[in-house]
Amino acid sequence: MGCMVKLTTHDRAAALAAGLDAFWQWGFHGTSMKDLERATGMHPGSIYAAFGSKRGFYVAALDRYTEDVLADLRRHASEAASPIEGLAGFVEAIALDQDRSARSCMLVKTLLEHGEGDETLRRSAESGIAAIETEIGNNLRRAQQRGETSASFDVEHAARRIQLNIMGLRSFACRPGANESVAIMAHDIANEIRKLKQVPS
Repeated sequence: MGCMVKLTTHDRAAALAAGLDAFWQWGFHGTSMKDLERATGMHPGSIYAAFGSKRGFYVAALDRYTEDVLADLRRHASEAASPIEGLAGFVEAIALDQDRSARSCMLVKTLLEHGEGDETLRRSAESGIAAIETEIGNNLRRAQQRGETSASFDVEHAARRIQLNIMGLRSFACRPGANESVAIMAHDIANEIRKLKQVPS
């Protein structure tokens, strides 16, 4: 009977980051176990023991990506003067970290690759998108409770629209040489978010 390998939190995070980069570059089907071995420095047995399968590794990496996005959203919200400003700052940060943004359309990439194929991967991507949209909505709801927006403000509609804008921005950021355009679009989207604030009477 094989010995199960339990990675430390640090080692697991490093493996997931390396695996995510490999999957982003070559896609799920195009990434071989050898690719994952080279990317992570792990032996095949350790990969299987830690994640169960290549699919399990992909899902874990996708979940980790979603958790990182949610953490960024919450950090911007906690550091900003208001929930609206936190969302605007989150969008502007996409343009400031171009290297990371070039890898940050992973949820959309997964849906495009597996939208009508692998149900496990599709559901994982859809779950991540829904979680991010919910967190955006939570920020808008806090803004509404603070009186930043009107009482009749449609939080769910606005959250979905912002999510769509962010997904489009991140997908565009994957294009080579798009840095300047991404910065301009991020600024425009951030300003649209700021305009959600109602003017005090």
